[in-house]
Amino acid sequence: MRVPVYPRGSDPRTARRILSKSLSYAQEEVRNYRADWVDPADPSRGIVPREFLASGKLLAATLDQIEHLAVEGMNGPPPDVGLKFIPPPMEKNPTLPRINVESLVVAAPSWDWQMEPARA
Repeated sequence: MRVPVYPRGSDPRTARRILSKSLSYAQEEVRNYRADWVDPADPSRGIVPREFLASGKLLAATLDQIEHLAVEGMNGPPPDVGLKFIPPPMEKNPTLPRINVESLVVAAPSWDWQMEPARA
């Protein structure tokens, strides 16, 4: 029997299924707490994953990568060397055009900078 699989975190009443898997695969995902049944009383209704589903592929490091890690060990630089924190801009709407001050600086010498004396 094939069981529908819905998108992660979606509502199966409104979402469309993304794929179909075997019943044994769905039971294994639910058993390992990676998915939940849509209806625990009726497994044919499908599952909703809690996280990314296991693909079944086993990933392993190559021999060169293992040797590199063994040689470097803890003698290498920490993983964040050369990185720096750049705070996000504080503008409320960064899409608004900014004032171009260059044209003001070029025009400033020709302005009349005489000011009236302040009144007391």
